[in-house]
Amino acid sequence: MEAEAEIPEEAKPPRMNRRQWKAARGNREDKWTRKDRLLREAAAEKRREQEAAEAAADAAAEAANKEDPEGAKAARYRECWIQIFSRSHGSYEDTTSIPPMRYTDDQPPPSAGVGYADSVVIFSVKVTQLKDSLEWPLDVYGIVAARDSLDRNRNLIFNRTRDNCQKLTPEEASLSLTGPTRSIVIIDPVNYEVELKVKGDTPSEDKLLSLLLIEDKYYPPGERCQGVHHHTYSSKLSTVEVTIGHLAQTVEATITVQVVEGSWPTHHHGRFVVRMARLNDLEMVLLDSRNGGTVPVMGDGTIELSRCVVPVEADGKLKLWVDAWQGHDRGNVVGKDQVTFAPGGAGRSEDTCDVGFCKMRVTVAWSLLVNW
Repeated sequence: MEAEAEIPEEAKPPRMNRRQWKAARGNREDKWTRKDRLLREAAAEKRREQEAAEAAADAAAEAANKEDPEGAKAARYRECWIQIFSRSHGSYEDTTSIPPMRYTDDQPPPSAGVGYADSVVIFSVKVTQLKDSLEWPLDVYGIVAARDSLDRNRNLIFNRTRDNCQKLTPEEASLSLTGPTRSIVIIDPVNYEVELKVKGDTPSEDKLLSLLLIEDKYYPPGERCQGVHHHTYSSKLSTVEVTIGHLAQTVEATITVQVVEGSWPTHHHGRFVVRMARLNDLEMVLLDSRNGGTVPVMGDGTIELSRCVVPVEADGKLKLWVDAWQGHDRGNVVGKDQVTFAPGGAGRSEDTCDVGFCKMRVTVAWSLLVNW
């Protein structure tokens, strides 16, 4: 067997002492060290991307704030409400669970803080000006809601889905209000939300007509403040005017109207209003069939009012006016009448309204309100 060729000494790698060997080994990256390095680099890159996204979002929010400050204010209110109240009051979109006629038939608990309370009347919500590329008429849907401190949830004043829009024109630019579902009580200042959209050819073409948060600041603690207030706010696409009244020391009245003699012809229009003597004699419209076509009468003769909950001063009167006419001209009157009620703290009051072609029984259910 031949002997292996001996490697020349000059061709051999230099010998390393222990310190040199450890240093050389330390410069080599094993798979665990490499994995850790890559993870740290990926995390750093993710942080940089997140910081860039947050900076872009802040820039977009700042631009939106300048373009539509009222919309930005409404968005901030929503975020604050969710942080403060969502745990105890549910979803931001939840509606009030407190019914009307709460103490009409039942006695309130002794410690419930129930009696006469200051209340709000929503007279109108009107689109007064269009901007950008919007043109009349508009098919509008969305919500208008009030939030008082009784339960912090929405008390709907206007509520229409995309499939049930209201057509607004320059001549008829006020929303057909359908609430509140119970009295809006002023314990703390009341907030109002307006979120209206214009229907396009497809949902993706819908436009945000108005996004508002109205903070009612007309009620300083410890003071009575009765009167009418006009809130006018401009957003990116429109200007909206909300007319609100404050009444001191009120009870809640829930009104029902039922035809008890004769009938309401389908070709007769009708208008049912309550006038507020201490609020410049303004009208709270309960039903106006001019916009809806006919007066909706149910099988038992009950007239389906759009709004039925009204605050009434404890020392005042509830006055209901009914007008009926034919055709499109309101001057073509075929009947009218009015009824007056003295407010009560509980129970019901009844009277008859006679417009000639039919008689209607008007029933008012009275209820005291939580006042602290």
